[in-house]
Amino acid sequence: MLRTFLLLCLGCAMCGLAPLASADDRGPQFEEDDDAGSLPATSKKVKGNGPVLLIVGSLEGSNRGQGDYQDMYEILISEPGELRLKVEQVSKGLNAQLFLFGANGRGLLANDDSLQDNVPSINPLILNVSTDGTDVSIQEPGSYFLAISGTPSRPRSPEGDIFLFNPQTPFEVSGPDGQGGGLPITDWGPPVGGTGDYVISLSGVSFLPPSPGACCLPNGTCVEVLEEVCLDSNGTFAGDDVSCDGFNCSTGACCFLKEYCFWECLELSEADCVAEYAATWYGPGTRCADINCPDPCYGACCVDGGCVLTIEALCIAEEGTFHPYAMCNDIECQSGGDDCTGDVNGDGAVNVVDLLALIQNWGTCP
Repeated sequence: MLRTFLLLCLGCAMCGLAPLASADDRGPQFEEDDDAGSLPATSKKVKGNGPVLLIVGSLEGSNRGQGDYQDMYEILISEPGELRLKVEQVSKGLNAQLFLFGANGRGLLANDDSLQDNVPSINPLILNVSTDGTDVSIQEPGSYFLAISGTPSRPRSPEGDIFLFNPQTPFEVSGPDGQGGGLPITDWGPPVGGTGDYVISLSGVSFLPPSPGACCLPNGTCVEVLEEVCLDSNGTFAGDDVSCDGFNCSTGACCFLKEYCFWECLELSEADCVAEYAATWYGPGTRCADINCPDPCYGACCVDGGCVLTIEALCIAEEGTFHPYAMCNDIECQSGGDDCTGDVNGDGAVNVVDLLALIQNWGTCP
């Protein structure tokens, strides 16, 4: 809801923008989707075609397990003279900071608070030059890294802080004037900062163009092509810049039931996968890291004379009989509804009528 509100507000100030698009839509906006990392090696590549006008994301704190307090994006600065990076909107309580790094991971520019039309703002703004006397300017088009964090978390190298924000000049765009400014970023200090949603507007920036990567075709061979070509061939795309060398297309993610209420995923050949119990093979080149195995307590449920594969809670809610980690072809459901042992006459209940029917037919079978 908050992200929608931020975008509506931003739309009032930036007329003509298309509706928010996901990263897969390749539109002029880029949405974080899953977590962008905090270092160049784990950054989110802003890939697509043409100019990119917005980056929409969120710093979610500890909600993502490892801690999400900084987001870093790899961008293409296509027109350095037009460069403008500005945090337009943030959640209440998030005091954002912006940082720009070169392709080698070394710091270039940073801003905490800014002057916008001579009005102080806590939303940072970076143009293509520093204003603190370090004489840093962005003159060459190419790949750069853009990072956002909440105060007080700032980038560090092995030598210390990369940027210093002078409290006497709070609106300066800083160059890498910290003790660690001569080396690439390696971590953040402190590692924890403010959290919340954010919207960054960009000028002079374009999407990184797609690049070929390993593609596992249905026949198990590997070719290096663009993602679009791979998907058109019903292949599994391993990612941009991933080489076929050392990439195994003969195996794929396999989810199988190891024991009651416990599914396991291993990367196996199709033949080895189908030999496992209740297994599903997801195709050549697929990886367990990208697969969510079924609910751990799936099983066969006899209900209304039929069988469905579901979880125990839903089966009981429908007054069915649940068979843990069984498949429907492993059991036989009674036509009366539940698989009810002792229901001789098939009326869905075991009672004296079933006992009388048994006594009536007592004796030697013909």
